[in-house]
Amino acid sequence: MAKYARANPSKWWKTRSVGRGHRSPHAMFVSPWRRLISLAALLVLAAIIAALFYLMSPKRLSRMASIVLSHVLDGHVSVASAHLSLAGTLQLTGVTLRTHRGSGPRQVLFSAHQVQLGFNWLGLITGRLHAQRLVAIAPTLNLVHNLDTDRWNYQNLIQARKSPSAAASSPIHSLPVILLQHATIRWGRISHGIYQIAGESYVGGHLQPRPGVPSTYEFEIDQRTHAGGPPGIHVTGSWNLSTQDFVAHIGHLALNHALRRSLPLEIRDYLLKYNLQGDLTDIVFGLNPANGITLRCTLNHVTLQLPLVSRQGSKHHLSVTDLSGILRFSRNAMTINHLTGKLMRNTFLVPAATFDGYSSGMPFQLTLLIPHLNIPRPAPAILQMRGLRAARAIFNRLRPSGTMALTLAIERATAGEMPAIHGHIVLHNVQARYVHFPYPLHQVRGVVDFSARAIHFVHVRGLAETFPCTLNGLVGINSDTAPINLQISSTHACFDRRLADCLPRSIHRIWNRFHPHGTGRFICHVTRTAGTTTAPLIAIDIFPTNVRASYRDFPYPLKHVHGELYFTPTQTKIIRLSATGPTHQGKITFTGTVNYNPHNLATMQPRVRLIASVVPLDRHLLQSLPRYYQAWIAKLHATGLVSMNAMITRGAKAQPAVAGTIRLTHGIMRPPELPWPLLHVHMHAHIDPEQFNITQLTAQVAAAKPGSPVGTLQMQADIQSRSNRRSTVRTSGAWRHIAINHLPPTALPLRWKTLWAKWRPAGSMNGTFNAILMVHTHSTAAMGTVALTGLDIHVLPQKMSLSPVALPSPISNLTGIIHITKTRVALHHIAATAGAIGLQAGGSYAYKTQTLSAHGQAESNTIAATWIAKLPVKPRHFIAPLAPDGHWRLQLKMLTRTPLKSGALWSFRGGLKLNDLATHGAIQSGCEHLTTHFSGSWNTQDTAPSIHANFALRGFSIAGQTLQALTGTLSTSPMTRLLKVEDLSGAIAGGAIAGHVSLSIRKKPAFHASLILDHAELADLLSSAGPGPIPNRSPLPHPAVRGHPTGPTSALPRQLPVKPQTPVDLHPETNWGPSSRPAKALVTTRSAGTATADTDDHPPNRIPSKNTGQVTASFQMRGIWGETNTMRGDGILLVRHADIYNVPLAMGLLQVATLRLPVSHAFQYCKIVYAIDHGIIHFKKIILTSPGVNLDGRGSLHLASQRLHLTLVTHSPSGTRIPVLGLLVGLVRSQLLQLQVYGTLEHPTVIPTALNILELPFRIFSHGK
Repeated sequence: MAKYARANPSKWWKTRSVGRGHRSPHAMFVSPWRRLISLAALLVLAAIIAALFYLMSPKRLSRMASIVLSHVLDGHVSVASAHLSLAGTLQLTGVTLRTHRGSGPRQVLFSAHQVQLGFNWLGLITGRLHAQRLVAIAPTLNLVHNLDTDRWNYQNLIQARKSPSAAASSPIHSLPVILLQHATIRWGRISHGIYQIAGESYVGGHLQPRPGVPSTYEFEIDQRTHAGGPPGIHVTGSWNLSTQDFVAHIGHLALNHALRRSLPLEIRDYLLKYNLQGDLTDIVFGLNPANGITLRCTLNHVTLQLPLVSRQGSKHHLSVTDLSGILRFSRNAMTINHLTGKLMRNTFLVPAATFDGYSSGMPFQLTLLIPHLNIPRPAPAILQMRGLRAARAIFNRLRPSGTMALTLAIERATAGEMPAIHGHIVLHNVQARYVHFPYPLHQVRGVVDFSARAIHFVHVRGLAETFPCTLNGLVGINSDTAPINLQISSTHACFDRRLADCLPRSIHRIWNRFHPHGTGRFICHVTRTAGTTTAPLIAIDIFPTNVRASYRDFPYPLKHVHGELYFTPTQTKIIRLSATGPTHQGKITFTGTVNYNPHNLATMQPRVRLIASVVPLDRHLLQSLPRYYQAWIAKLHATGLVSMNAMITRGAKAQPAVAGTIRLTHGIMRPPELPWPLLHVHMHAHIDPEQFNITQLTAQVAAAKPGSPVGTLQMQADIQSRSNRRSTVRTSGAWRHIAINHLPPTALPLRWKTLWAKWRPAGSMNGTFNAILMVHTHSTAAMGTVALTGLDIHVLPQKMSLSPVALPSPISNLTGIIHITKTRVALHHIAATAGAIGLQAGGSYAYKTQTLSAHGQAESNTIAATWIAKLPVKPRHFIAPLAPDGHWRLQLKMLTRTPLKSGALWSFRGGLKLNDLATHGAIQSGCEHLTTHFSGSWNTQDTAPSIHANFALRGFSIAGQTLQALTGTLSTSPMTRLLKVEDLSGAIAGGAIAGHVSLSIRKKPAFHASLILDHAELADLLSSAGPGPIPNRSPLPHPAVRGHPTGPTSALPRQLPVKPQTPVDLHPETNWGPSSRPAKALVTTRSAGTATADTDDHPPNRIPSKNTGQVTASFQMRGIWGETNTMRGDGILLVRHADIYNVPLAMGLLQVATLRLPVSHAFQYCKIVYAIDHGIIHFKKIILTSPGVNLDGRGSLHLASQRLHLTLVTHSPSGTRIPVLGLLVGLVRSQLLQLQVYGTLEHPTVIPTALNILELPFRIFSHGK
């Protein structure tokens, strides 16, 4: 080309020459051949290009690839597009394998986004491609299970192959090698027409044709947990496309969640149903259109949960762990070979098992070995299955725990039948708690064979709580009429309440009559004939060796019981059942039978002989007696030793009846009805259901005081029960030296108890008694109501004492006779002392009419203040302040009490004598002799009694005055409530005294007194006062010292020394009343020093005999007794024809106080007028006259404080008679003197005052006035 001129290179064939501007040659010559050849070459090249375009057309390639893949996959495959790659392979996209025509994911079985197809080029030209290699990139196998039709989508593909059109298609001659890269197996399901993806699995591997086997692939596939992840499960196997036989081998497979998603749904559901976990080795999985899925695997530490359905329909799960063995699964059967594992933590072995189907009613055969079974608690859920009735019955009744060896064979021969179960148990060390046996079982060993029909115990032995027991025999469990033949025995059993609870009703009823507790031997036989509907017959033989018991009909607690008891359904035999009491004293033996009807235990007929020897009598033995004796004996509180021989039978109303003899020795009885216990009691009695006859009873009673004789009691009694609640008691006897205390017998009637509590007797007594009682018991534990139908008691007190609350001192040394009957109490020749008082009494008292008739007398040398304190309030208020004392004698000739409709009427008559009576209280008085006779009555409805009495006394002295004699009458009236002393008449000091006194008997006793004294001799009155001790007083100061003028001394014959003056003793002992105050203060005097010489001739404290005159006085007073401020009254005292030398206080002091008046003339007249108002004595006028000097005065005396205030004035009776002037001259001449007396009667103060000249007008006026 370089030789040609340049032209357009691209159109070189059109140019012939090349100009200078071109590089091509200047000229080109083209021959025709060249042209022809060039055209031919062009045509060939165009034909080649057209052929290549046709051969490599995407549609042609797609169609050809679809045909090739349809032959390879044996299904309808569609390819979206295809083109040749530079590597010489077909690149296919959108490859889809459908089960049948249609669209949607449910029809797509296989799909791939890209497939590389290796082929032969000749087939590309001929149009018949032969795939040599397939590389599927990210293919997806879509397996869909239609739950509505229960079919898989690949089954539609298999069915399509069986169609004639599919059979006519020529099979593929050679299979390509298939490589899977990032393949996905997707599981889906259709439910109610809705498609849902159930899981995915990611795999990778290759499939290559098996040499020599047509249409068969060999494959190796690795499962990955996720796309692009490392290989997990390695699967090898083969797949025959023509027969669709699929076999896969897995060396190791971990059952986890990722695996479940990669398995078919049937297997997946199976795994989910049993919750399979663990490792599987040597897994062979097969899929055959005819036989379905088959699986063979070896378990290695696999766990699963077996779903269980109980007979109630509830669902449970049973966990099985550490499973190792070979399992074979097919469509209709499952086979187990040498399967080991742990069930409920126990290792088990299944040598071989075959299940002909998976439904609940299909036949199967299973043998289960558990060589070392630890029985779980609570019951495992497997026992709730319907086919395990026998095992469930055993477990529920025994509630076992411990270890044993179990061999269990379960077989169902025919579909739909109940499985037959046979078992063999070897007990190693089992604990159980049988529902009908109250004792827990320990260390149980032996053999138990069981089936659905019976349980056979072969020498099963163990400990029932603490005692050994043995079980042998057969128990049918398939029906209520199954045979039973059991024998339960023990050589050292424990008898208590729990053992009794498992006995039959009839034997349990008899067993409870003994209440045994302890140890012994027993043999229990339980039998029932096959086909009978009756309850099993139970017979128990009891051989007690050391048992505590008490027979119900004689419930005395027994110890160390030994003997023989044979219990049958209709009878109990007792063969010398001997025992000791609770205190190991005495011996009791039972022998007899108890017959009963098991269908009617109320007709039980005991006949038991009871022999007791020297048994202590205590509360246990008391409770053992029948109820109608318990109340009687319990009241005695008896102790001692009892011997009994009695027969126990059935009595009325199904109560036990005891008849026999009883003897009590060395007994002690403490009945609450008696205040003392009975000692050394010896009693012999006969008992039966109707009578308790005490044929002899002797006892001793404790002495009243140490050294006193011991009391004895002898009695007989007969207690007859007329009904269940009524009894008659007849008793008689005698007693000697019985000591009593202050506690009343509780069996006495209520009236007697009241009297007993009131008088509280003590001491000792003798007597006899005879009584009949009717007792109505309201309950079996109490005495109830006692009705006394007959009573005759003679009581002879021996130095008894009574301590009544109403008396201040007890009554002691009581002797006499007390006769007590049902209606009355009579006292005969009763003598006693109450302190210093001697008593004699007699009488009677009727209970029903409450009438009393009594007489007696009392005498004492003193009047005790304690007895005065026990008087009623009003007499005590009057007598207590007097504090009397002396000898007295009270004679009560008659005292009766007559009941009225309302209250009662008391009548009395008697006399009272008093000698040497003296009062030391408010009124100091005395009486040589007092005699009074009284009578009266008292209605308890009235406030005061009606009394009439006359009295006469002799030598009565009061206020220093003595009455030679005094008589009068005394009366009380409940209407006026006044105590009147009337017709007073007496003699005193040669004169007469008369008057009356009345006292109201009220809360505040008011009195009124009126007394008159007529023509009494002053000398006798003064002498009767008697001398007394004169207290020492301080001497009065001389008037000169006080500053008073003494006057001319020449008028006196001689000067006398001043002597200490002793005031008049006006101090009263007590505030008894003001009646004698004017006389004592102004008339009665003590001796004092006088101003004349002849007064010194009289010794001190002696009243001269020159005081003479006649005294006349009157006195009236009223007020409230004991309250001085309420007293009011007045009086006058006149002394006429007197010759008084010793004057009252004012005159005595006046003689000493420097007046120096001549006292040679005595006072010839005295008049005192006084009044009493609110406790103050007002001296209205005091006048003493004599020929030499007169004394006038007035004043007052306060009784409560004894304050004294007197004003006395002296004057001369003669002088100048000139009015006024004569008085002045007389006053100056006589040195008129005024005396003021202050202070108290105990300490008076006298102030003499000379009259001043300036005071003369006033004095004159006052004197004249």
